[in-house]
Amino acid sequence: MSAQPDRSGIARFWGAEASRAVLSYPDENIVRFLAVRFPDRAANADLRAAELGCGNGRNLLLLSDYGFEPHGVDLSAEAVETARGVMEAAGRGAVFNTGAFQEALPEDMRFDLIVWDSPYLDTRAGMAASFARVFGLLAPGGQIWTRFRHPDSWFAELGETAADGSITLDERAKGYAGALYIFIDGDEAERLLEDTGLTVVNRERVELWKNREAERHVWNTFWAMRPA
Repeated sequence: MSAQPDRSGIARFWGAEASRAVLSYPDENIVRFLAVRFPDRAANADLRAAELGCGNGRNLLLLSDYGFEPHGVDLSAEAVETARGVMEAAGRGAVFNTGAFQEALPEDMRFDLIVWDSPYLDTRAGMAASFARVFGLLAPGGQIWTRFRHPDSWFAELGETAADGSITLDERAKGYAGALYIFIDGDEAERLLEDTGLTVVNRERVELWKNREAERHVWNTFWAMRPA
């Protein structure tokens, strides 16, 4: 078996972030996706959903609201404990796994829905390999909501760039300093999903201008599914 990459630095960064900003509201783009693709909350009670990189658990609450059996997995034990506390405070249950989802989730486990809002915290090769694992985790007909950071984002070039285009962000990126990112446009992201075997159902571009419109954040979000 090949050695697994060292993700300890990423775990420390996002564990601290999850504890620093404990949010109770979900991502509105995921809310819209669920309203369109999984509107029958009673039927969802028979379905299993996972959030990869669950952070502080805000989207796990949303999955629970929609009737799913929620599973959260995160590299950071600190983030998992934060998410567990959020769920317990709301009187909700969830199944948690600590570690990289590629190794932490059982090989034979299947999900009807996967939410993954940060696949871009990797190299290109690592991201492709991770989506292959995601494909295996989805049940036939299972769906995924995911998003990618676009190169138009304000901090896309603020760091040390590796040969594959991944960037270790430096102090110019402010709160993102120290994180590993990869920025790809919507066309490359869609090819990546399709090469994995997923069928893209919808693609959206989301922009947010923060800090008195001085910082532009751009993502492409995708709704995709594993063929039945």
